[in-house]
Amino acid sequence: MGVTTFDSLGWFETYLDQLSDLGALVVDEAHYIKNPDAQRTMRTIELIRRTDRAILLTGTPMENRLDEFVRLVSYLRPDLVVEAQEVSAVRFRRQVAPAYLRRNQEDVLTELPELVETDDWLTMSASDMRAYRAAVSEGNFAKMRYAAMVSGAKSAKVERLLRSRRRGRGKRSPALLCSRTSARSSKS
Repeated sequence: MGVTTFDSLGWFETYLDQLSDLGALVVDEAHYIKNPDAQRTMRTIELIRRTDRAILLTGTPMENRLDEFVRLVSYLRPDLVVEAQEVSAVRFRRQVAPAYLRRNQEDVLTELPELVETDDWLTMSASDMRAYRAAVSEGNFAKMRYAAMVSGAKSAKVERLLRSRRRGRGKRSPALLCSRTSARSSKS
């Protein structure tokens, strides 16, 4: 199992060809891939095409225009013919039904297990530190934030995520590993 973000997916682009056994893909916040010309959309669509099963999750499948919703459906089921213009609501629901499941928040919240969060502070590897210092020199805040991931296997953060994944393989309960970068307070 791998967990990534739309932004960090670009870092793995050179490794995507090596993925031969991608069995399922779950895309959270799928409303971010409605623009077909965006890099994150193109990368995500490529992964959808290479996997056996894909699920797009979004709380806002249709924010502004019906064609945005139709586009999301087409990523999953290009074979569906969905008429977005001048169609009744009932007919539209029938057309998207094979690819769309709507759940209400109050129904879903009762099904979720208790959230367990663990803060795991890591010291940057030498490679991470070089990437961070380069980002600081450039004044690039986005690069500063992700400096601890760009070194791949040489990154302390990536190594920690991989170790957690290996440790959880033999257990029966599934685990979701998420990573976030935050500044540690220097105040005592």
